[in-house]
Amino acid sequence: MAKALMIVGTGSDVGKSMVATAFCRYLAARGISVTKILKKSLLL
Repeated sequence: MAKALMIVGTGSDVGKSMVATAFCRYLAARGISVTKILKKSLLL
């Protein structure tokens, strides 16, 4: 079964994408399959 992790922040321009990219690279370098999905807005 696949596991999921969501990286969230308190606002815009707080470094979420940088942290997510670094974490994906870290896992991929260790042979773990990763997928990064960027959702631009969750406003309803």
